Amino acid sequence: MRELGLALLISPMLFLMWSRSNKDQALGWAVHHSYSYVVRVLTPAKMHLEISVARRLKRLGVGAQISPDQFRRQQIRWASTALAIGGMIVVILGQGATQSIVVLISSAACGAFLRDRQLSAQVKRHEFQIAARFPQAAELLALAVSAGESPVAALDRLVARGKGPLIAEFSSAIGLMNAGVPLAVALDEISRQSGVAALRRFIDGVIVTLERGTPIAETLRMQANDAREEQRRALLEASGRAEIAMMIPIVFLVMPITVLFALWPSIVALSSMTYK
Repeated sequence: MRELGLALLISPMLFLMWSRSNKDQALGWAVHHSYSYVVRVLTPAKMHLEISVARRLKRLGVGAQISPDQFRRQQIRWASTALAIGGMIVVILGQGATQSIVVLISSAACGAFLRDRQLSAQVKRHEFQIAARFPQAAELLALAVSAGESPVAALDRLVARGKGPLIAEFSSAIGLMNAGVPLAVALDEISRQSGVAALRRFIDGVIVTLERGTPIAETLRMQANDAREEQRRALLEASGRAEIAMMIPIVFLVMPITVLFALWPSIVALSSMTYK
């Protein structure tokens, strides 16, 4: 198996070197042309994956501690670990060469896919935490601005007393403002990165209010009420889905067992009766 793996690794390099050294020969040209065709076909898919990874890392906001290159290295490590596990499975099962290659390739692909799914799960968890804390943060901002504080001072107060992913996003906006960036631009940066619809609507409303010069306290109160109503609707929808999910074990598990216990004595009695 080790010789087979070395042959699989070395064969593409030998073909490429041979094709480059024999460009005038038909077979070398065919190999080189096929390699170029595969690269051209896979390039759009690779670009799509890179854009998807960059977008998801951007949606993590300041909570993303890794760059796209670091994520790819982690993905390679996951694929290598899965490849090692696949190699152990091949050694234990003692499959043939074709089956072993399929198992090894599938193991490496599964490792890379699992790391990609983990990134998607991290994004969903990050956005869920922001959506869960956002109504309280909006109400605190509205209350502070209604008490006479400026929007920047209200954000400072919220960041000083809160914690979590949403507070980290607002803290990054304050950092941008301390660097000389206007409030509207700093909030717009958070809005473009976030995948939470309620937060985007809230920030867009605040930016429009700041640009038009209208009183911001009333706008913040209305946005906070809208955020609270949307959270209430989301909870009602989640409870409805949970109710439907709870019906599945009741209909397919509890009810058949109950009917069976109710009818079993009669079934036993009827089966034990003898007719003359």
